[in-house]
Amino acid sequence: MKNLLAKKVKKNNKGFTLVELIIVIAIIAILVAVLAPNYVKYVDRSRWSSDRNDCESLLSEIKTGIIDVQNDGKSVKSFTINVTSSGIDDPSLSGNTDLVTELSSADAHWTDVKVKHKNPQSLPGETTTKAYTTFSITYAESSGKVNSEWK
Repeated sequence: MKNLLAKKVKKNNKGFTLVELIIVIAIIAILVAVLAPNYVKYVDRSRWSSDRNDCESLLSEIKTGIIDVQNDGKSVKSFTINVTSSGIDDPSLSGNTDLVTELSSADAHWTDVKVKHKNPQSLPGETTTKAYTTFSITYAESSGKVNSEWK
């Protein structure tokens, strides 16, 4: 009785063949080959979007800081700062200590903003892609205007 049961168990316990395993591995490889580029593009867009949001937030903070300093009766000198992969190249804002104090009280980490993503991207309204590595913010004392530009 025991031998008969053991033979039946052996006959039903075949497992997977080598061909079946190779087919499954090939299907998985095809899925990875199709999905991986889309995932990389998604991650790139996410990083680029994060950089844009960080720089736009910095621009907004600088505009608000300028208004606050001017409302206190102080002047803001002309300046240009560039946000690059190494950070803000002029955190002193060319001697605007009142503005730096205002920015630091609003957000202690404003000097940590960096452009982390260097892959080619296109900004809204553009048809060509270009590698944007620098976000420039310029304030002209004479006109009182703040301009920004991706370079």
